[in-house]
Amino acid sequence: MSRSRIVLAVVLALACQTVVLPAAATGADVSVARSTTVSSTAAERVSVDSVSDDVLVVDDDGGTAYTTIRAAVEAASDDATIRVRPGEYRPTEAVTVSKNVTIVAPDDARITGWSYPSEDTSISGDSFPAAFTVGDQAAPTIEGFTIRGRPAVDARSTHGDFVLRNLTVERPIRPAVDATSASGNWRVEDVTVVTNATGVDARDTTGAWVVEDTRTQYSDAGDRLIHSAVEAGGSTGTWTLRNTTIEGFLVGVEAEYTAGTWELAGTVIRNTTVAASTYRSTGAWTITDSRFVNTTVSERFDFRMPPLTEGVAVFADETNGSWTIDATSFRASETADVSAVDSRVRGDARENTWDGDDSPSSEACSGNVSCGASPASSANDTESEPDERPDATRLTGGGPDTPLAAGAGQVVAGTTTLLAGKRLRVVLQSTDGGRPFILSDTARVDEDGRFVAVFNLSTFDAERAYSVEVSGPNETLVVRKATLADCTATSCGVGPAADVPNGTRVNDTDGTVVVAPAPGQVVSGRTNLSAGTPLVVRATYDDGTPFLKSREATVRADGRYRTVFDFSGIDDETTFSVTVRANDSVVATTRGRVDCEASSTATACPDGEASTASDDVGVETTTTPPTTPTTTDPPTLTVVDSPSATDGGDDWPVVGVLLLGGGTFGVIGVVLLLGLGDR
Repeated sequence: MSRSRIVLAVVLALACQTVVLPAAATGADVSVARSTTVSSTAAERVSVDSVSDDVLVVDDDGGTAYTTIRAAVEAASDDATIRVRPGEYRPTEAVTVSKNVTIVAPDDARITGWSYPSEDTSISGDSFPAAFTVGDQAAPTIEGFTIRGRPAVDARSTHGDFVLRNLTVERPIRPAVDATSASGNWRVEDVTVVTNATGVDARDTTGAWVVEDTRTQYSDAGDRLIHSAVEAGGSTGTWTLRNTTIEGFLVGVEAEYTAGTWELAGTVIRNTTVAASTYRSTGAWTITDSRFVNTTVSERFDFRMPPLTEGVAVFADETNGSWTIDATSFRASETADVSAVDSRVRGDARENTWDGDDSPSSEACSGNVSCGASPASSANDTESEPDERPDATRLTGGGPDTPLAAGAGQVVAGTTTLLAGKRLRVVLQSTDGGRPFILSDTARVDEDGRFVAVFNLSTFDAERAYSVEVSGPNETLVVRKATLADCTATSCGVGPAADVPNGTRVNDTDGTVVVAPAPGQVVSGRTNLSAGTPLVVRATYDDGTPFLKSREATVRADGRYRTVFDFSGIDDETTFSVTVRANDSVVATTRGRVDCEASSTATACPDGEASTASDDVGVETTTTPPTTPTTTDPPTLTVVDSPSATDGGDDWPVVGVLLLGGGTFGVIGVVLLLGLGDR
């Protein structure tokens, strides 16, 4: 039975008094004693399906108010959302973003520079500016674009907390993301870079920045030239490189002369001349749960970057801060795994594996570093624990017998004897001569020993050769090669086949979604459900003051979904459950936690302070403690919600009163909203 909604509006002219009736709404944020006020000048736009003027749409084919991204950015106000429709945008000047806006391309719009994929090396690096230039204090979010033949973002010497998410950058000539000397707490998430230049340039930065779930591949790994995937030399801030794959650079991560505290976690660096250089660093740093593979002496050119030594995985000579390498695997380092010559503080690199062994060879480590046998391994052990057996992992999807298809929502699945909760790294990489790609995802072992990783392969052609590599904390578990198949009715477009496991997941950190007690908190994820599938994402808490927050989402063409919640008024350290439902079935669950420190603003936690943010359609709301309007207040529209019903599957009736106050005489709009669901 289809849903229906009856809306009855009665408008009466009489003296303005405060009248409040309870209200509750399925599919919207509902919390206890929450009052939301907006200007009465917008009263004529109030409706069940209202759309804010703060959502600007760009289409290069016309039919919208804006045909260029630059024009929309110039017209936008702070906290606006700019949605860019599919198309090829070729701006001759950088789009300068000096506002706190969200620029999103839900269906992968393209921004191009020089004639891609031309190999003309005479083209100057300055021929095309970056696609976006971030203003000095701005904190924009840029998401969903494919950028070819030009850098993605120029954020040099900026101070804002910008976010780059779900971008693909190909052959940008200069650094794909240039944040040199930036002081903000910026983030780069889920970005793929294929380049013959630097991936992320963060030299001399002072902020707390994060690069995670990112893939950076050198477009001609045989040459390697003089570039690093991530350059952080001279940085003094706290930064993290997490769940990132680097392939084929001269230096994977350049962290020389750093004075801040930083961490490499879950990072794979392969086919480099030096995997990570921390030469003369003075801050504390950690490398954990990572892998360094095939660090070799260059055969194509003379190595002229003293004092670095070719073929060393971690070059830590002359360091002056404390450092640890933990739960990391070294394989095929031609010269040494760790060099710490003249390091003033002895490094701790004991709990690692060295070419598959717990104990390093005599040539593996040099200088002031401890590389002894891992304390976790004992000479008295007679057999390996089940979670350390590399031969106990099998692929059930994504290998040669069940190849992936050239579409969204492609699942690499398997079984393992690793313990439940273990994190696995799944890397998908091209192995033929076509346009290179390298993708990665993190999977967790469930209680039945199964794991699932989801990839969007809709931008690749069938018949591409690829490899799947699954690795655990210290070792590669399984590698298989296959060829992308054509999409069929069961492999693309209509959801997973019956024998394909559910691949829906929520993006989290170590099993927990962390949000701030403020508006604009993103809960997102990916799935192998077909594009257009409606989802309901719910956050529920049933200890103490209960709340139910629910948002609807739709699976995008790339297999992702995204919702935005308002957690204003929820106490710090509150824990809750997140569930994702499709077709009345739960397809994903995880835990959540409210954390004041998760906010980039200073006003998220103090009680009684107002905070503003854009929700998922860019509508700005102002959240304040409940107040009673007086007759001297300016005209306002007030909506007061009642405590929510429980997390049920049926719709609840909605009754509310809209008050338009304006002095001695005003207008009271009485709106009765009766939601009739299936019974």
